[in-house]
Amino acid sequence: MLGVTWYTPDVWQHVAVTYDGATLKLYLDGVLDTSIPWAAGVGYNAGNSVVLGAIKNGPSAIYAFKGNMDESRFYNIALSASEINTLYNLPNAMGIAIGPPQIDLVVNPAVYTVSEVIQAYISGGVGPFNYSWSRTVGTTMSISGSSSVAAITVEGQAASSETTDTFKCIVTDTGDSNRTIEATIDVNINWDAV
Repeated sequence: MLGVTWYTPDVWQHVAVTYDGATLKLYLDGVLDTSIPWAAGVGYNAGNSVVLGAIKNGPSAIYAFKGNMDESRFYNIALSASEINTLYNLPNAMGIAIGPPQIDLVVNPAVYTVSEVIQAYISGGVGPFNYSWSRTVGTTMSISGSSSVAAITVEGQAASSETTDTFKCIVTDTGDSNRTIEATIDVNINWDAV
């Protein structure tokens, strides 16, 4: 795949390529440069080497890129245009993160009775992490105790006809240029159990 924009010599540029199983996309400095339909998949053989910036031709490489590459990353998903643009706009960081951190919020059991714990689970990232919880929808349940920890307790009383409250957790990865991610969770309320 060839891009339509010429790169600027002697200037660092952000280049990203995504493949979602149907389309190859090339981004230059956070903006989509070109895309092509590609249903053939990505050929991979465990005996072959991965080559960046050239074409492997037997034991050697041809058409080698004449320049430097830095902070190469591989993801196991096709990043969206928004995610590519976010990566482009990140400040220069030391080290390499192996993919964006993911946050999963879990409440057990799934239906609130009197007092339940909501836990934030982080996979990926560098750490340490800062947490900031808030209620975004509803008025029945509230956070009991600190809202800046990985697990919070939510409590409430049968004072309304609400059946769902929504909580948001914002996580900041202080070890990765203070990158911030957020997730929300709906907590279903069973008034019969209260």
